[in-house]
Amino acid sequence: MGSRASAFCPGHITAFFEICEDEDILRTGSRGAGLCLSKGVITQVEVEEADDLVILVDNDGNRTEESVTELAIRRLLEDEKLRIVIQSVNQLPVSQGFGMSGAGALSSVVALSEALGDSLSMEEQIQIAHAAEVESGTGLGDVYPEALGGMDIRTSPGAPPFGEIDKHSIEGELVLCVLGEEMRTMDVLQDEEKVQRINRFGSECNESIEQNPTLERLFSLGKSFAVDTGLATEKMVEAIEECEAHGSAAMSMLGSSIFAFGDVGSLVRTLETFGPVTKCKVEDLGVRIIH
Repeated sequence: MGSRASAFCPGHITAFFEICEDEDILRTGSRGAGLCLSKGVITQVEVEEADDLVILVDNDGNRTEESVTELAIRRLLEDEKLRIVIQSVNQLPVSQGFGMSGAGALSSVVALSEALGDSLSMEEQIQIAHAAEVESGTGLGDVYPEALGGMDIRTSPGAPPFGEIDKHSIEGELVLCVLGEEMRTMDVLQDEEKVQRINRFGSECNESIEQNPTLERLFSLGKSFAVDTGLATEKMVEAIEECEAHGSAAMSMLGSSIFAFGDVGSLVRTLETFGPVTKCKVEDLGVRIIH
C-alpha cells in the first residue's frame, strides 16, 4: 500500500552574503540577508514498498538525475527499500537567484517525511536539505530561511542548531525580473577573486544590516553589494537605477535577475523593457504540508 504527501516551500532571494566554509557541512553556509517569496516549489511525493531503494525525480515534467533533491532524499532514507516518486513544480525560474534548488530539496524532504509518518523534527529536515544543497554546490543559505519565511538576517552560517537567523515579518509585493541567462552558483563560488570580493563587501553589509534591520536598508545594501563586487552587469545596474523613480531594487544572488519593491504598476512597466517579469509577495510562512 503506497502513501503520498505534498508540500510547498517558498522561494528565497539573497540581497548580499558572505561565504562561510567549515569542515562540518552543517556549519558551512553564508551570512547575509534576504526575503522569502510567496512563489516557490510545490512537491508531491509517492512512496511504495520495493526490493531496493529507487528514487525518481520529476522536475517541471522532466526526469532529473543526481539532483540536489535526490541527494537529500538519499540522505534521509539511507538504505531503506522503497520506491520514491517525486514530482516538483517550480513557480519561478531555476538558477536565477530565487532559491529553487533549496526549495525543491526541502519541500521533498518535508513531504516524504509526512508520507512515511516519520518522526523527524523540522530541525533535522532542514539539516538534511541544507547538507544536500551545500554538497551539490547549488547554494549556501537558502534552505534555513525557506523553513521560516519573512525577511531573514543570517547572523551565523549553516543549518540549525549552528546557523542563526533573525527573522522579521514583512508585508508587501515584489516585482521580479530575469535579465539574462542562468547563473550557476558553483561557477561563482569557484572563482577565487570573486569570492574574495564577495566576502569583503558581504562582511561590511552584514555589520550594517544588523545595526539597522529594515527592508529599506536591505535594498540599499543589496544594490551596493551587487555593484561593489562586480556581480551586477551594466544592464542590471541600469534596470536597478531606473526602478529608483518608483521604489527600490537590487540583484538576486546569485542570478541574472533583480527584485524590486515600491509602486508595483510602475515597476512592472519599467522592468518589462528589460526581461520577463513576475509579481509575488513576501512570504511570512515557511515550508509546510499542503492538502
